[in-house]
Amino acid sequence: MALQYGPDGPDAKGLLVYGNPDDSRNPAYYAGAQAFSAEQLRPLAFSAADVAKEAVSTVTISRPR
Repeated sequence: MALQYGPDGPDAKGLLVYGNPDDSRNPAYYAGAQAFSAEQLRPLAFSAADVAKEAVSTVTISRPR
């Protein structure tokens, strides 16, 4: 991850080198390593609006009352 603080807040880029899927047969398994070798970092969301915009799904966790 690379992070820079600017007048509009943090600006960060990063990647997960080993990929998200745990199955090496999944084509996305090597995507992070390939992006790293190509020096392609993706923007990382910090604000609530940016996180909501980038969300693929959400889960609400609550404790029993």
